Amino acid sequence: MSDDPRFELPRSVVGEAWEMGLAAANDLLARYMSSDRAGAVRLRQSQAVSVGFVDGDLQLVWAAD
Repeated sequence: MSDDPRFELPRSVVGEAWEMGLAAANDLLARYMSSDRAGAVRLRQSQAVSVGFVDGDLQLVWAAD
């Protein structure tokens, strides 16, 4: 886990409802994880990558085989 695991998405991009924000974050991260960008390659070296709110459950986006 990073030192600061938070990442903020503006409401103007993801909408007002938290469900829409979570779905947008999940989609963005899943697409990023399938890219060849250096950060995505580094993330794929971890055991798992998830998305969620600080006070809520996490949704698994990617897991090592």
